[in-house]
Amino acid sequence: MTENAGKAAGAAAKEKFHVNQVDVEGIVTKVWDRDRDVFARLAVYDEQAEVLEQANGKQLPRRQAHYVTLQFLGGKTGDGTPVSLSEKDHVRVSGYLRDAAYSESLREFLRKARLIKRIEDGDDDVRVGRVATYVVAKTLIRFSR
Repeated sequence: MTENAGKAAGAAAKEKFHVNQVDVEGIVTKVWDRDRDVFARLAVYDEQAEVLEQANGKQLPRRQAHYVTLQFLGGKTGDGTPVSLSEKDHVRVSGYLRDAAYSESLREFLRKARLIKRIEDGDDDVRVGRVATYVVAKTLIRFSR
């Protein structure tokens, strides 16, 4: 093994990587609470997203957002700081992914999907298994407007 290869192998061995680490930045579109937790819906924009309006003058092109739900356990960040968010806040968070399994009636699912015409008698008795994925936020940076 050459000296440079040995140094490279040693550097790679010291590297720390956590497979469930998430860093995301975007615009808050909705904030709500459930139990003691605070949730926020985040619109995330990237250069690969579909262009809805071409750039004109000094403005960037308007793109289709991707959405992610943030969860602040106990309404606080990982260091215990209480969270206060508003719509249109520009934020960056770090955290990890968490799935939450739940079920709801077919009627409720169709109502949320705005497919009211497809609801039939007995849909309250049919359960639909669902999974919600959240970014459990440990750190929060709010940028000035």
